[in-house]
Amino acid sequence: MSFSARFHRIVTVRSFVSSATTLLLMAVTTSVGMAQDDAGARSRQAADVAAIRAAIQQTAAAINAHDVDGVMAHYARDVQVSYPGIKDTGYDDFYASYRQMMGPAVTTRTTPTIEEVAVSGDLAMVRITWDTTITAKDTGRVTTRKARDLQVWRREKDGWKFARGMWHHVNPDALRPSLTAISVANLDESVRWYADTLGFTVVTQRAFAGQRLRLAILERDGFRVELVELEGSQPAAKLLPAGAGNPAMIQGFGKLAFTVGDFDAWLARVRRAGVRFQLEPQTNAEDGTRSFIILDNNGNWLQFRSVRP
Repeated sequence: MSFSARFHRIVTVRSFVSSATTLLLMAVTTSVGMAQDDAGARSRQAADVAAIRAAIQQTAAAINAHDVDGVMAHYARDVQVSYPGIKDTGYDDFYASYRQMMGPAVTTRTTPTIEEVAVSGDLAMVRITWDTTITAKDTGRVTTRKARDLQVWRREKDGWKFARGMWHHVNPDALRPSLTAISVANLDESVRWYADTLGFTVVTQRAFAGQRLRLAILERDGFRVELVELEGSQPAAKLLPAGAGNPAMIQGFGKLAFTVGDFDAWLARVRRAGVRFQLEPQTNAEDGTRSFIILDNNGNWLQFRSVRP
């Protein structure tokens, strides 16, 4: 091999070794940098999780202190939360509800159990169980509730804010009424009244000629009303005049109550229908619910209540 060839071979080998060394150093440097970036990301994420957990605890402390502004400081101005059976709740709705719930007549103790906080960029998902006890100061009456909350928090200029959520009560052994029966004077008129005024739909109608009885079952939102017309039946006012104006004067069932999602919409609906009011709308100072009582076409008491805030 000539000197020129040997020289060229040595230069080529050295060039290869140099290039390989450079690539190795670049790979090591990149790996170290990535590891440092990952460590930094984990550190920032841990700090975000801690900040959100702290904000939730501060919210609970503000509720217990009846500090409405302290609670709302952790809510985004465009917050929207979905509750079963009612329209989505926004910032102003929350503010009004908390003012009602935190009235001077009650004490409130709520405890959040934070089950998960997962952060991705400027958004975070949170799962919480809330245990709340409300005690009336004058009577000592205690109301307890447990609720599950799925929340979305958003990073804003002044920190993490609660922006979106879904919430529901936890009551696995709930006893849910499904049907009530009402004796009526005229079945056809009563069917029309419940269908036109309250939006019930007829499920079935039956006649029992031998028993001089007709009935109709109507349904709305999973709840059924059974209207029964029995020949010869009479209103309580005729049999017991003393109890004509107040069903509480007659032992037995006194009224039928509905919990409605949009209280104001239902109030407007029955007013448009021209129904008779037994009790005009009022607000319960203890739990913040609103209610009114109307009379159906037979004079039966029907109460409408808002969802407890």
